[in-house]
Parts: sequence; structure tokens; C-alpha cells
Amino acid sequence: MSSSGTAAPINSQEASDLLHKLITESTKVQAAFRSGCGFVATVCGVIKVAPGGSFSIQSGDLPELSLVMFNPSTAVSFKYGDTRAFLSTPPPEEAPRFCSALSFAFPDGSDLTLFEIA
Repeated sequence: MSSSGTAAPINSQEASDLLHKLITESTKVQAAFRSGCGFVATVCGVIKVAPGGSFSIQSGDLPELSLVMFNPSTAVSFKYGDTRAFLSTPPPEEAPRFCSALSFAFPDGSDLTLFEIA
């Protein structure tokens, strides 16, 4: 993994293993969704298993508060990066600090990145 601010491509099994680790450890993440036309939405929470092979990131116990759902089996590529892949510029004090990022790219040009909150 380089320190140039980029993540490394990984295969679907590696992405599945990393996703499983985040779920089983109830790791808090910030999910960032970007559509193919540039719309961006974020939510912080933990990843939960949802019906039909999907997963959700919920900010609380009630899904109507904030929710992102996705199915990683429809992704066409995957990337992973740890702190070495993040830019060296420190975030503002009030911003969360991340220790890894797992990204799923979809055929329509959208992507979802799960940032593990340190």
C-alpha cells in the first residue's frame, strides 16, 4: 500500500472478510455514498445485516433516523486503505479520525466507502 493517498484494489473475498470483521466487532463507521452524478450522502453508525444479502448502516436503533442500505454482491470493484492511504493533512479537530476505509464501486458509477472511526 502506498502512502500517496490512494487505496489498493482488493478482490471480493477480501472485501467480504473486511466487511464481516466490521460487523462482528460492531465497529462504528462513517458511510459515504456518492452517486454517479455526484450526489453525496453520509451517515455514522454500525453495520447491520439486512434481508436479501444487503447491509445497513444505522445511526441509531430506529432506522428512520438515518439509514444507508447496500448490497456488496452488486459491486464491480473494491478498494481498501489504512491510515497510510489517507492524505497527510490532518482533519479539523471536530472531524472524526479514520483508521481504515473499505470502498465498493457499483456498475452505475456510484460508490460507497465505509470509513472505520478510530
